[in-house]
Amino acid sequence: MEQNSNNNEQQEMSAPVFSATSAAVSSVFKAIGNSLIVRGIIMILFGLLFWIKPVQLMNIIIIVIGIMLIVDSLPLFLSSLKLKGQSRAATLIPATIMLTLGLLCTFNALGIARIGIVIIGIWQLISGIQSISTAKNSGSLGIVSSLLSILVGIILIVSPVTGLVAYTWLLALCIIVSGISAMLLGFKLRSND
Repeated sequence: MEQNSNNNEQQEMSAPVFSATSAAVSSVFKAIGNSLIVRGIIMILFGLLFWIKPVQLMNIIIIVIGIMLIVDSLPLFLSSLKLKGQSRAATLIPATIMLTLGLLCTFNALGIARIGIVIIGIWQLISGIQSISTAKNSGSLGIVSSLLSILVGIILIVSPVTGLVAYTWLLALCIIVSGISAMLLGFKLRSND
């Protein structure tokens, strides 16, 4: 009889603890859900902005990258002052490259974007040409894929701004889809009680 009363007391004491733990876990899931919903909304808005103003937003991103490169190069320059010989050269070379790229990105963002798109175009063209020889073994789908790669490469080389816009739109679409996914997960976490 005493054992039954002890068991009942233990169950009564553990019920509030379990209920408090369950409430705490539920509030954590709701907080995470709210965070994901807000993050999803921001991602969708950013993706839509990318879709509407692709070149302008890409310019801003490249300028920010340029500023980051300049800021990152400064500690390397400062540390090279304390070094001598080969160690100084080993520090000055990457610092100079970072500073140069940072300045180019900051003051010629569209030019840097065009160069990047042309490089991607050259890579696509070479990749497509190389894959034609192996595409013969994989049938018509492989040949079509190789020809599309060559076509995309030519378009990116001939018209880098068009390629930049297309790549930016693709990035915008990926950001929007990720934002929708984050929101859906957030709503699901909030509704789990």
